[in-house]
Amino acid sequence: MNYSNKLNIYNLFFASLSAETTVDSMIKDVQHRINLKEKGKPGLKTWKTLCKLIIGNGRTATQKSTAELDPHNEVMLGEMKKELAPFAKELIYLAEEQGISLRLLSGVSFHEEPELTMYKLGMTFDIGIFDQTSSGELIYNGNVLLYANVAKLAESIGLTWAADQKTFSHQSRFELRPAWALRLTEKEMLNELQRRKEANINLLSMLE
Repeated sequence: MNYSNKLNIYNLFFASLSAETTVDSMIKDVQHRINLKEKGKPGLKTWKTLCKLIIGNGRTATQKSTAELDPHNEVMLGEMKKELAPFAKELIYLAEEQGISLRLLSGVSFHEEPELTMYKLGMTFDIGIFDQTSSGELIYNGNVLLYANVAKLAESIGLTWAADQKTFSHQSRFELRPAWALRLTEKEMLNELQRRKEANINLLSMLE
C-alpha cells in the first residue's frame, strides 16, 4: 500500500475516535462516513468500499497535482521522519488546491532539548504561509484565519494542530500522533515513540 492510501485509511479509521471505541462502533462509524446503511454489520458493500480505499481507488491532492514542489520544501521533506513526510507533503498540496502557498519551516528536532517531546522525536513540523509577488518574491502572511483553514485541512488527514486556541502561539506547528496512542498518556506515548525510534520500528505501526 502506498503512502497516499495510508492517509485515507488512517483518517477513516482513527480520526476523532474516543477511548471507548469498540470494533462494532468503529464499523458503524466507518459505514456512516462512507454513507452505507448496514447497521454495524460489515456486508458486501462495506467490504467492497474499504477494498477500494485500500487499493487506492481515490486520488489524494498529491497524486492529482501536476505542480512540482518548491525546492526548499523538497529539502525539508527529505529531512523529515519517513512516517511524517507524506502527511506534510499532502498538506502542501491540499493547501495549494485552495490557493494557499505553504513552506515547511522545520522538520527536524533540536537534539539538545533535555525534555522528551514530539518535536524532539521528529513528529512535528512548522509551516509558513506566503504570498508571491509578480516578481516571484515571497512575502510572509500571518493571517490567523488562513492558519486555521490550513489546520482544518491538516486534521482531515490525521494531523493535530499544536496551536494554543487562546493565544495562537505555535499556530504554524502540526503533530502526527499515532493511532495506537489513543488510550495512552502523553508520557507513555512519548516513551513508546522513543523506544520504537531506538529499535528502528515504524513509529505508526499498530502491530508492534
